[in-house]
Amino acid sequence: MIEAITALAGVWLAVITTWTLVVLRRYAADTKTIAKTSVEQVENAQMPFVAIVMGDSTHVPWAMRNQGSGTAVNIYFSRPLNANEVMMQWMTPLAPREEIPLDHKSGDLLTTKNGFIVEYESLSGKKYRTTTTRFENKMKVNFEKIL
Repeated sequence: MIEAITALAGVWLAVITTWTLVVLRRYAADTKTIAKTSVEQVENAQMPFVAIVMGDSTHVPWAMRNQGSGTAVNIYFSRPLNANEVMMQWMTPLAPREEIPLDHKSGDLLTTKNGFIVEYESLSGKKYRTTTTRFENKMKVNFEKIL
């Protein structure tokens, strides 16, 4: 009789231990998902978004503005060398809501095939690209995260 109770207790102990391991594994997976989501939320809350905007005067028809909520660093933007060549030029970091006027040549890139390209990083090192094109007086902005 005691042997049967001991065997039954061993089986129940194995079942309860297995069930506990399953619950702990699910808990660990949920905790990992929550941690990953939290990091993404912080990054999204501090993400820069650099775009080309209309300037505030006829002397400055275009400006580059950080419309995001995080600082943009390591900024490079397309700049025309001549009619057929474009180079990427570095510029100073942009704080949120800060803007820098562009010269007329840079604004002309809006009408080219590839448009005006700005590549930049957030303070956490995530890379982004904003491409602005204009076709038939309509502006199109494409924002993407760069891997």
